[in-house]
Amino acid sequence: MAVPELVLRVAEKQLDLYCREQNAAGRTDPGRLAWEAGVDCLTLTLERPPLTAEPLARFRYSTELGQWTLHYHDTEDRWRLYLNAGATLEFSRLLKAVDCDPFNFFWPESSPPPEV
Repeated sequence: MAVPELVLRVAEKQLDLYCREQNAAGRTDPGRLAWEAGVDCLTLTLERPPLTAEPLARFRYSTELGQWTLHYHDTEDRWRLYLNAGATLEFSRLLKAVDCDPFNFFWPESSPPPEV
């Protein structure tokens, strides 16, 4: 089921701002952060020249919970639930978890996590 319109718009604005701030700070050079929307999720990617996009994080909305969950892309090309950040109504809380990333689930080794 699709994400409720208002919930989606709030999350998109926060994710858009996050990407702009990280890109402006040059923390992902030579790449840039971008995101794309799915039916029930938003996916954060690292775009690198020439025309490659590496998935970093997926924010999935659960209609059963009415909350967002955070997922990481594993080495087997699957999305796994990130257990260090529980389901939440506060999308910004999940963005902070991506920033912190103490276990290096989201940021590839060649691109260190941004400083908070």
